[in-house]
Amino acid sequence: MNGEANSPYFDHAAEKRVVGILLVEPQPRVQDVLDELEPDMFHDIPAAQVIKAMKQLRAARHGVDLVTVNDQLSKNGDAGVLDYAVDAAGDWTPPTQIGEYVSIIRQCHMRRQLRIVSGNVTYASADATQDPKTILTDARTRLANIAESAAPAQEQRDGSALAVSVRAMSKLQDQATGRIKPLKTGFNELDKLTGGFFGGEILVIGARPGTGKTAIALELTRRFLETGKAGLFASLEMSDTQLANRMIAAYGGVNAMRLRQAETLTENEWDAIADAVAYIGNQRLWISERVRTVDQLRNDLLKAREKWGGLDFAVVDYIQLMGGSSTSGRVENRNQEVGKISRELKILAVEQNIVLIVLSQLNREGTERPTINQLRESGQIEQDADMIMLLYSPQRADDVRPQEMIEQWRRMTAHGSRLVECILAKARNGTNGVTLLEFVPGLMRYLPIGG
Repeated sequence: MNGEANSPYFDHAAEKRVVGILLVEPQPRVQDVLDELEPDMFHDIPAAQVIKAMKQLRAARHGVDLVTVNDQLSKNGDAGVLDYAVDAAGDWTPPTQIGEYVSIIRQCHMRRQLRIVSGNVTYASADATQDPKTILTDARTRLANIAESAAPAQEQRDGSALAVSVRAMSKLQDQATGRIKPLKTGFNELDKLTGGFFGGEILVIGARPGTGKTAIALELTRRFLETGKAGLFASLEMSDTQLANRMIAAYGGVNAMRLRQAETLTENEWDAIADAVAYIGNQRLWISERVRTVDQLRNDLLKAREKWGGLDFAVVDYIQLMGGSSTSGRVENRNQEVGKISRELKILAVEQNIVLIVLSQLNREGTERPTINQLRESGQIEQDADMIMLLYSPQRADDVRPQEMIEQWRRMTAHGSRLVECILAKARNGTNGVTLLEFVPGLMRYLPIGG
């Protein structure tokens, strides 16, 4: 096999040198490279078998050298490749070059994967019984998975308390100097409570149906975009056209009901709509209407990141409409499934280093103030969230808090808007509290009180 010339799909020398370095260099930082490697990344079967044996030894917390690898190869029934291991160990290469060789192996592995996807697409497209849309969706998923797996694992970091503390202080210094800036809503009282949102954090917004969950998510989206951020809005409840109409109403100041009566729109309203569409078109926002699983969301996040050259936040509207991945295994009930989705979303937020805003329905109808334990279908959502904000709109004057706001509540009610309490019920890195906002349903806008 090694007599075969190298090609864009494999590099015998790079594979052999990585195996050799790992066999003879016991340094932890060299051995940590094993965590980035998988046997199927290697084209040469002997190299793949040796890497498999090494990873088994590392998982069992045994040392990696010719003796232990030979023993593990024998247990695996692969003793015949010991000569390859001995030859690789004898071809000494400076361990400082292992990163370069691993990069070559990754690139070759990616090309082999792309070749397989290309072949599958060619074969499937020639089959008249297969739906082209299904072929395209499958290809996109496979390509997104290749892109994700091709990224090297994060550099192994010192986990000592001192090193972690130094990194934390460095991050604080970056925040103090403005090199790292949190996402701010522009609602001053809310920002004081939260301190802003950082990549990897999840904000859960819970409310009963019709309380304005989607509207406040669109308001936060609008405010983030206006600061130059890039985002994604995954709407599981409505089509992209319906979502766009809400955005047009908000940006253009045109009542949403008027958009449902297009034949009666005035010239001024059409001008406002045109201005809103032009403004929205200049924002870095990706709208996804067919996301149903976390895997599909991950794929769209990758597309949005590529489109905008980066990504700062994403919105999921709403979690109870998401389903489990088809390959995720069976779950006993819906609560477990939503719990699994919640955990996967948290992992996704950290993995993509984005602020993830997840909307959630509440368990019970009624007029009382919502509580955190009413998040529908899973207590896991509460555990995974960094912050939880519950929306409450008092229906009677007696329910208004503080009582000094009763006149404001009456004024808003008379003009068709609502007083909304944004109850920050959980703030892992902030302060629990309540912020009052004005919700204008006709314009799909949330405004500061008096704004």
